[in-house]
Amino acid sequence: MAGSVVLKEQPALILVLDSLLQTASSSLLAEFKHNNPLLNVIYIGFENSVNKPHYADYIIKPYQFVTANDNESTFDIKYLRLLREIESKATINKQTLLIIDNALYVDSDDLLLLINRLSYKEGEPIPNRTVLTVYHKDNVDFEQFQSKNNLSQMTTLYPSADQILKTESNVILDLNPIIKDNKFVYDEEELDNNLNKFHIPRGFNNTKRYHVDFTNKRKSGRISTFKFIINSADHEYIDDTKMLTVDNPFGNNDISEFEGMTTFNLQMTDKQRKAKESVELPFMEAQQFSSGGAIVYEFEKDDDYDEEDPYEDPF
Repeated sequence: MAGSVVLKEQPALILVLDSLLQTASSSLLAEFKHNNPLLNVIYIGFENSVNKPHYADYIIKPYQFVTANDNESTFDIKYLRLLREIESKATINKQTLLIIDNALYVDSDDLLLLINRLSYKEGEPIPNRTVLTVYHKDNVDFEQFQSKNNLSQMTTLYPSADQILKTESNVILDLNPIIKDNKFVYDEEELDNNLNKFHIPRGFNNTKRYHVDFTNKRKSGRISTFKFIINSADHEYIDDTKMLTVDNPFGNNDISEFEGMTTFNLQMTDKQRKAKESVELPFMEAQQFSSGGAIVYEFEKDDDYDEEDPYEDPF
């Protein structure tokens, strides 16, 4: 992506969406260090906190610094020691990347404040610092369904973790496996059937070649979306952004000037395209009229006609 997309604005928050089929910790996260060897990477491992990843300069195990959560604990009581530990590893004069893996381990009502404390100081963005949060799309935010106290109805009204992150992030990287590269599944439908049975087919979860949807949100409000195929084995980035083509009644199917301007998906899979082409549409008699369309009624013998009018019944 480094050679294809250049960010004109330093992102304060990067959101990486992964899943059991394609995890970011074993693939995409290493690309940041590869493209910038001088980058100071601090891995805050709420989840994978056993060993330091090879792409990280420091690893912080939050359970050693976060105070046990209870109803009376304030944000500072819970996270002050963790914030101090992170600041001790970060430097202002060097580009620093803070990786939070996984964001769901932070309470939703504390998540936004934690990100702000890591990104801003006295209302100003901390220079040379970017926060990256990993969120597993397979996770379920149980805070939306379970209550920790008597204010259960008020708790469920608070935004979920993924809603907060998608709103606040400047860059969103959505990871997905390339299904056609896997020889153990036929198509996406078969893959979904396996996942519904809590079965991960062979060949997934740790692949080095995967698909990334790259979304960049500018301060001006403009949102740009790109698609890439990344090979982490040889650090190859292929631009897979498709040209938007639809059936144009004016005869020109190349309407690339509308690319990126739609908010809905017009693309079809090969399976959907074959199903569409196999449908036989009935011939309409109205199509033979050249006056912009006509209403043609086919008379049936069972129709009820006025017998007093001999000119109405065609039979």
